[in-house]
Amino acid sequence: MRESVFMDIPSPSRQQTEKLNSLKKYIRTLGSTAVAFSGGVDSTFLLKVAHEELGDKCVAVTAMSCSFPQRELEEAIKKREYLPGRSSLLPACHPDLSMEKPFQRKNCPW
Repeated sequence: MRESVFMDIPSPSRQQTEKLNSLKKYIRTLGSTAVAFSGGVDSTFLLKVAHEELGDKCVAVTAMSCSFPQRELEEAIKKREYLPGRSSLLPACHPDLSMEKPFQRKNCPW
């Protein structure tokens, strides 16, 4: 018999539950929101909670930038397929960055 790969996850503490409830309450006061979605843990969590509270009045926005690695952009796009709600990709211009800087991709289309 194969062992489970999942560990027992403890129940959230009272303090964690209170913080989550406070976040949900705050999000509801917004009425609608856009979540800057990078594909990381923080923005994924915030997007999930915001969508639970606001439904279609929540949108995920991912900025496409020459300073945002292509691999990370592709991962963020892929993760969006598994999350609820609407999403948008937004070209972000950096007029102060030159193509000579090492962190910029060559031939950046945006």
